[in-house]
Amino acid sequence: MSVPVGKNRRLLSDPNIAAWYANLCEGSEITADVYLRRLGRFCEENDTTPQSLAVMDAKTAFNVLVGAVRRYRELEFAGSMSKGYVKAVKSWFSHNDIEIKRVNVKGANKTPTLKNEKTPEPHVLNSVWQFCRERQAAAIAILAFTGFRPQVLGSYKGTDGLLLGDLPELEFDNAQKKDAFRVIPMRALVREDRSKTGKAYEGFI
Repeated sequence: MSVPVGKNRRLLSDPNIAAWYANLCEGSEITADVYLRRLGRFCEENDTTPQSLAVMDAKTAFNVLVGAVRRYRELEFAGSMSKGYVKAVKSWFSHNDIEIKRVNVKGANKTPTLKNEKTPEPHVLNSVWQFCRERQAAAIAILAFTGFRPQVLGSYKGTDGLLLGDLPELEFDNAQKKDAFRVIPMRALVREDRSKTGKAYEGFI
């Protein structure tokens, strides 16, 4: 299980919060860390505590979330960011058997920071590779050509990731004393435990 630092780590001294966090980690350590951080930030901004939220009745909890969404809109937060806070706090409420009805967030699916993103063209990749070491260039190439998530290359804690064995066309050339590829483009296999859906799949590099 992940071990947060700073303020977030102190929150885990509460056994109830620790149980909620541990349960989230079973699904995704990244989600667990994000939700814990957002719960702490939400409590600071709303002058409350996780313990106080945990004993609210459903109506009060709903009003707290609606009020927070309204305030975030006034502060010009992106709708997707407000939605993220709502999801984290609703998860904490649900853990404490406080079920909240739908909280509407205007523009919840809009991501303005990604609005101008686009797939890099070959000349852009070439310009990036000129300033990379081989290890960095290889990582960029795999992500660019396969469309894999970064978590395929390496897990959140760096304990697992794409292995040489996941590249079936890769073989060691004894004569040249280096790796060589029998086929280009070559396959890259994503094992079930590295797949977000839990199903193995493959891409091409």
